[in-house]
Amino acid sequence: MTQSQNNQPTWWEPVQKFLDNKLVGWGIPGIFIAIAADHAKNSRWQECGTFLGFAFLAWLVIKIGSKLLPRFDKLLDWVFNNAENWLLHLWWTLTANFKGKYYEGLIDYCRDYRTKGLKTQGDFVLDMEKVFVPLKVAPESLSQISSGILVPRTATDRWDIWDFLATVRKDSTYGRLAIIGPPGSGKTTLLEYLTLTYARNKQRKHHRKAAQLIPVLIYLRDVRDRITGDHPPTLPALINEQLRVAQLQPKPSWFETRLKRGECLVMLDGLDEVADETQRQKVSEWVNQQMQTYPTPFIVTSRPFGYRSAPVERVRAILEVQPFTFKDMQRFVQDWYLQNEVMSRLGRNTPAVRQEAKQKAADLVKRINDNPPLAAMAVNPLLLTMIATVHRFRGALPGSRLELYAEICDVLLGRRADAKGLITNLTVNQQKAVLQTLALGLMERRTREFAVELGSQLIRDKLAAVTGGEANPAAFLKQVEDLSGLLVERERGCYEFAHKNFQEYLAATEIKDTNKSFLLADNFDDSWWDETIRLYAAQSDATELIRAALAKASIPALTLAYDCVEEGAIVEPPVRQQLQDALDAGLESDDTERFKLAVEVRLSRRLRRFIRLDDTNQIDSSYVTWAEFQRFLDYEQDLARQFSHSQSSTDPSPAPRRLAPGYARRAAFRIDREEIYRFSAWLGAYFPLTQPGEDVACYRLPTQEELNQHPVEEDRSYAESGIRLVRFWVPARYGQLANYLAAGLWRKADEETLKVMLQVAGREQQGYLNLDDISQFPCPDLRAIDQLWVEFSDGKFGFSVQKQIWLEVGGRLEGENRSLLTALTENLPTPLLRLLLRLGVRVKGEEIAVWEFFCDRVGWRKKHYLAYNGLICNPCVSPAGELPWVSVLLWRSWRDGGTISSLASRLVKCNR
Repeated sequence: MTQSQNNQPTWWEPVQKFLDNKLVGWGIPGIFIAIAADHAKNSRWQECGTFLGFAFLAWLVIKIGSKLLPRFDKLLDWVFNNAENWLLHLWWTLTANFKGKYYEGLIDYCRDYRTKGLKTQGDFVLDMEKVFVPLKVAPESLSQISSGILVPRTATDRWDIWDFLATVRKDSTYGRLAIIGPPGSGKTTLLEYLTLTYARNKQRKHHRKAAQLIPVLIYLRDVRDRITGDHPPTLPALINEQLRVAQLQPKPSWFETRLKRGECLVMLDGLDEVADETQRQKVSEWVNQQMQTYPTPFIVTSRPFGYRSAPVERVRAILEVQPFTFKDMQRFVQDWYLQNEVMSRLGRNTPAVRQEAKQKAADLVKRINDNPPLAAMAVNPLLLTMIATVHRFRGALPGSRLELYAEICDVLLGRRADAKGLITNLTVNQQKAVLQTLALGLMERRTREFAVELGSQLIRDKLAAVTGGEANPAAFLKQVEDLSGLLVERERGCYEFAHKNFQEYLAATEIKDTNKSFLLADNFDDSWWDETIRLYAAQSDATELIRAALAKASIPALTLAYDCVEEGAIVEPPVRQQLQDALDAGLESDDTERFKLAVEVRLSRRLRRFIRLDDTNQIDSSYVTWAEFQRFLDYEQDLARQFSHSQSSTDPSPAPRRLAPGYARRAAFRIDREEIYRFSAWLGAYFPLTQPGEDVACYRLPTQEELNQHPVEEDRSYAESGIRLVRFWVPARYGQLANYLAAGLWRKADEETLKVMLQVAGREQQGYLNLDDISQFPCPDLRAIDQLWVEFSDGKFGFSVQKQIWLEVGGRLEGENRSLLTALTENLPTPLLRLLLRLGVRVKGEEIAVWEFFCDRVGWRKKHYLAYNGLICNPCVSPAGELPWVSVLLWRSWRDGGTISSLASRLVKCNR
């Protein structure tokens, strides 16, 4: 055989090329083949054959494994699914016999997700662990906690209960907790979930520092008589008397020993459900005594009214249950639907079942997002469960909100109280009849709040009629507040409905029952009555109301008339057609006032149809039309004419632009971006909207991700060029700043930023902020200002942008320790230091050089510092971080980077 100069066979080179190309993709068999080839190259044929055999065996194992792998995966799934139960039983075996059986009983009782008092119940009891969404809590002063069933989300810091339970062994402050929340907020469910978690020894899954505690769950409503008797029991005796414990016959001292060691978590549910105030006070005193006697963690739950009347002295921290966020709501609906679909198929959890559950959950989430009143209710776990149950087991949500409100009132007024063992003297219908009278009386007086005297006056006759004259009006109001949460005592002796929607629903029903529709016709263009009119129209003939709207011919009246038709109102065909013509003909009219009326009705209705994206953002459900955009252009022309007249100009005013026939209802497209910015700012100012908490609505362009998540299905041809907006909410003090930013008025926005920062810091008279002011600037306000700048500039401007650049050029945060690199470079000549900085080396020490490099990066310096008028102030061409211009914030410390360092440090702390 001929060989080359390096003694390799001549056939080896093409073989080597082939192997180099193929062996990498052959994996382990390829490795054996490569070794065999190497032996073949050196004519070691026996070794070559051996490794080829190994290659074949490896290939065979891989082939067989690929066939068996799916089955092996199923086997592993089965092993892991059952390992938990095996370990649990092993743990019980290793623990005391009583303890294992006690835990087994707790698991059996608490594993089910129960909704007390729900009229429309599901077919199956769901698994607690698979449905429960962890509630968030926030430390709060008792006086600041709202009693309403729908509470505003005011806490900026939301904590998991495990954050507190993980510290009970080290910090006694959190060893005595009171968890306060409105009806249906999930207090009882939370305690049952904690009991289940500790009984299954899973607390470390929630927090790695959570101690192993023995859960003890006691419902105070069940033991109130025992506690308030002549000879109240000790806590260990009361625990031993519980049915689930007594049946196991533990040693009398078993719980007492562990309570004294601090090894138990004692959970006392429902102080407010001890209805008698004298009894409640005695129960509170008993709880206080047990806390004093036993150094073990305690949790007490109550609604606000119950705890205010009988606070537990030894409670060290009060936590308020926080309402669901958008993500919480979404997760609950998805988990709830999945469990219902799986249970309805006898536990079959297949991809098809999961897909069906996902589709139904998505439909419900969409319906909630599309309906602001429902979205407001969905923050409460009980109300959300009602909505989900009605949606699934009735096939859909009720045709109108009316039926849903009716079911909610049924639950809150009677069925929930009955399910929890609370006593009421009136039926649900009797209570509703009285509350309908109250609601209508309040609507007529244009108020939500009422004193006990006024409320008693409004309901006295109706209450006497349904009770035979035996009931006390003031006592009735107190009972409705205590048991249902539909009424809230905001201040002592001053009540209101928990949500205006409940007042409006009850008032609409009363108007229907008493034939008082004339009240609505007389107030058809009064926004105070809008929702009452809609709810009335959903259950009655609204022809006369539509006629009243056409007669008034105002924007609010016609907008409301269209809403009534969409609510499913009964309207005579000629009147319905007359209403439709008023809008369609107006949009095509050459008459300026008719066009203005029609298009502003359309814009008003558009603003009611935004779809919720999350807790703070909503997206438009359709494209802005040419008619709507033309209204904005007309407005700008009106301003131009007014300015022209004020300047005594002799130039003729430009004629108003009109749309070509047939274009009014078409989507506007290919509009200059700067004009869209001005349009969004105009929309926020011309149609101002507010929400609870004094937040105001602002508008911006959606991100591509937001557009992809919520496309306009009926017309995708405008997806790239049409106009859609996102509405978001900012505190009222930042409304003007948001409008300036939306309009692209960057210099005005910069000036407004200084103005509001001075207001927040209380430095208006001083006119500047010092470094201490910045280091203590409130985090929510700093984040709000920064987010506005970042959002409207597409990430080009903002304090956080400046912070990142400051760190990139070697800037130091306040209090940051000097590194070895700092010590080595701080004495370098300035030119060399600047060269290192420009090369990207993060060196520190020469603050002036760092500051100058920062100013070069953000465009504040070009060989020398620029005056304010020298800035570009346009995110399309400006350097990143050019605005806000912070040098005006301080009278000193800005030329060495002190301002940026303070702002950067504060942002880091605020975003932790």
